[in-house]
Amino acid sequence: MEGVTPLEASISASSAADEDLIWYAEGPYAWTFHLLEQALSKFAGHLLVGGPNRVLHIGAHQGEELTYYLGIFDEIALVEPDPANTEVIEDRVRVTSSHSRVQIIQAAAVSGEGDRDWTGDRLIFNRYDFTPMSGTMERPDRTLVDQFAVQARPIQSLIRRYMPDLLVIDTQGTELELARAAARHCAEPDPVTGYTGPAMMIVEAYTPQRNARGKMRPKVKCAAELGELDAALGEYGWRRVVRWVYDTSLYTDACYVRGA
Repeated sequence: MEGVTPLEASISASSAADEDLIWYAEGPYAWTFHLLEQALSKFAGHLLVGGPNRVLHIGAHQGEELTYYLGIFDEIALVEPDPANTEVIEDRVRVTSSHSRVQIIQAAAVSGEGDRDWTGDRLIFNRYDFTPMSGTMERPDRTLVDQFAVQARPIQSLIRRYMPDLLVIDTQGTELELARAAARHCAEPDPVTGYTGPAMMIVEAYTPQRNARGKMRPKVKCAAELGELDAALGEYGWRRVVRWVYDTSLYTDACYVRGA
């Protein structure tokens, strides 16, 4: 995030085909304190007052959002499978002196029940180092750097443990199944704690694109298709209220809340 100036979101009216707001951002990240605070203020304002409030970020990569989370949330849980990335997160925690507020969970989140071993691939894709929780990305332009083994933890158990007010899912390929599993799990209050689930969910997705000849491009494997995500979460009473786009119009962070 170093060197990125605060973004001023440009909010446009919705189109006939897209009844929510679209916030446009400039720069390499959509994630800024400015955009996140706007989304919370507009759609889940109660999270900005009182406390404690919590965020659970699944697929935290190198913890780029930590500084912004510290400005809003009392308790922060960052789930990341790649040990190289968790080392970077640990460094960020040290620099910000936030040990008492941040939990780093080195694990892969999965949709099934029960902990188990999980093998991840560390890849170079378009000069960007990342680890997909969906396993190997079958792309001709990817380069496999190495592999590592970590524990896989069900998203249901992570939600029960950390009881987030905001749930963020960015797992390079398993967003749809994880979001569906989270919504299903939170459909009823927890019988022990009474926890009713997050107030807001933000999921990385993509919007289908056409090529120069007007034909639809192949489905993207490292994010959820936006329409499928809307339908899956809609089954459990979640609705998309805003999404923001940045570097490219293909990828988008979609923000969901429950209820009318």
